[in-house]
Amino acid sequence: MTARELAILLRAQLIAGLARYGDTATQVVQAYQQGQQGRIDAGLYFFTVTGHRHGWQARRHVYDPDADETVTEESQVIETTFQVFGLGPQAEDITHAAAMVCNSLFFVEGMRAGGAGVQRVGDVRNPIIQNDRGQFEGNPSFDLIVTTRQTRVDRRPAVERVEIRMGRI
Repeated sequence: MTARELAILLRAQLIAGLARYGDTATQVVQAYQQGQQGRIDAGLYFFTVTGHRHGWQARRHVYDPDADETVTEESQVIETTFQVFGLGPQAEDITHAAAMVCNSLFFVEGMRAGGAGVQRVGDVRNPIIQNDRGQFEGNPSFDLIVTTRQTRVDRRPAVERVEIRMGRI
């Protein structure tokens, strides 16, 4: 699964989960995109914090008789940490609702069906910042860790013949 596919899956599951709880007004947007998208006044943003390779890379070798090739499949479990944060007058409430969505069975099953596992939903933290109008406001967020598997396939022509030569030294 690519990073883009994972972001699309996460956004879709957050929107569906919030709607399931009766919130169809909250916008969910990926933060820090390459193109300019503008700022929403109230809603949820998310972005990737880290992508950690977990454990050892697995390898599997098989022979494909139809193509007469040796196929090597290498896969790696990736733990991706997202930060989800709320923005707007009810930012703390929206962020807590999103954390509840991420812990819900509906969300976990939806992510699993899309090829990702929910590993951990962190605590909602709410540091206070001074906004552009000189007012103090909360900046609530939480971390969400999901797991995916990246797989690469290498195909090579099969070995046709092996010769052993023995000689004196």
